[in-house]
Amino acid sequence: RCLVIFFQDINADACARELITLTKQSEIVLVQTKSYKIDETSAERMFGGNRTYIPLVTKGPVIGLEFAGENCISICQQSLHNLLTTKYQNLPHFISQSPADARAQLDKFYNFASMQMFA
Repeated sequence: RCLVIFFQDINADACARELITLTKQSEIVLVQTKSYKIDETSAERMFGGNRTYIPLVTKGPVIGLEFAGENCISICQQSLHNLLTTKYQNLPHFISQSPADARAQLDKFYNFASMQMFA
């Protein structure tokens, strides 16, 4: 599993759509997507205290994509890298770096999204 998050940006939707299109050409699948606003406290928990993402979440809703399949992290990283270097330079994003991290990140991201729906 792999979590990709796009932070508020004029090109976030377009890049997310292109990433989905690119991954359809591989063996991985898009499991689910969510878009919602994250507060600073939740962002700290979600990103393990890494404050780099705090200013990004305050700009507006984020887009989260969950992918699954063999080598999905490396496939997502490669596809996103290609998009960022050719078309969407400086687009604020987050992507899982390891399977163990991805599991925890996905749980936090989607559990928080579920809690937001009932708040």
